[in-house]
Amino acid sequence: MNELLTKVDLPRSTYYERLSKTDKTDKYAQLKDFIVKTYHDSNSTYGYRRIWKESLKVGFKNSPETIRHLMTKLKLKVVIFQNTHPVTVPIEVTLEK
Repeated sequence: MNELLTKVDLPRSTYYERLSKTDKTDKYAQLKDFIVKTYHDSNSTYGYRRIWKESLKVGFKNSPETIRHLMTKLKLKVVIFQNTHPVTVPIEVTLEK
């Protein structure tokens, strides 16, 4: 074993650390599936806040930050943004006061 690790230039502690990480299951697997399904069902218009509210209705108990973090990992972004209209006040109205 030591000879093999020496040939690949990998410390023994790193080998065992990586070995232990491969055995773990993803605790957010169901939530990730739900996020992807909800995101695509909404035609890419639901952000993390709406998906979080939908997840609470279904029965997931998590924080909005968890949803946001997972959406970032899954590379899901809202495609359609809300139009914002700047409020302009005519100069005459502001000078009269």
